[in-house]
Amino acid sequence: MWFFPDIKNILHFEGKNGPDGVKRKSPAVDEPWHFINPDDPNDTALLEMIDGHIGNLVASAANK
Repeated sequence: MWFFPDIKNILHFEGKNGPDGVKRKSPAVDEPWHFINPDDPNDTALLEMIDGHIGNLVASAANK
């Protein structure tokens, strides 16, 4: 059975608790590198991060 979060849970991960929270909590400190260098075929860090997040979302949804 799939679970879709209610508005309380969605709003919890907005702002300081969301993906941009690190920028609001401590600007320019430990911020991830958020672009892909098109001239470097080995620059896959962002794609790997996205793939990891997708895997975590699927695992979380499967456990609900």
